Amino acid sequence: MKASLLNFMSLSRGERGICTAHMIVAMFGAGLSFTAINRLGGHSDILRTLTAYDYWAILSGALGAASALYIGRRWLGQPGGRGLFMALCGIPVISFVGGLIGGTLALPIYGTMFGPMALAVTLYDNPIVTVLWVMNLLSAHYLFLIYRKERDTVFYTPGQDDDPILA
Repeated sequence: MKASLLNFMSLSRGERGICTAHMIVAMFGAGLSFTAINRLGGHSDILRTLTAYDYWAILSGALGAASALYIGRRWLGQPGGRGLFMALCGIPVISFVGGLIGGTLALPIYGTMFGPMALAVTLYDNPIVTVLWVMNLLSAHYLFLIYRKERDTVFYTPGQDDDPILA
């Protein structure tokens, strides 16, 4: 455990941001999956006994969200207004892919169809959760932006007119 913690601390600021973005999106995906399970199961209470399938569905939601963020990473982290526009266009794509992957893992045949639909219904019924999900992905966009700017400094030579950090 100590060695893995030291390896994480040896990462650069941008690389730690990428890892943090994936962890936070995965945790939020697990929460969305739990909310969808409660809504579809007809349970209104949060504190209830969870079954083994509930745990699997929550884990599937976390894996689906993190995988979708990885797949949609090219939409995030671009600088400027164009980058923000790309991130806003990528949020529905990442959300759909996350529901697709999480639903497929949770229920292999029917979950592929019902995963994105359950996510859409959950986000439609809970506007606060929708705003939090969008803000979560915009935070991931910011962390990806830090990583991309850090990577661009590799190609920076002193004396250049356009500094990639200030652009």
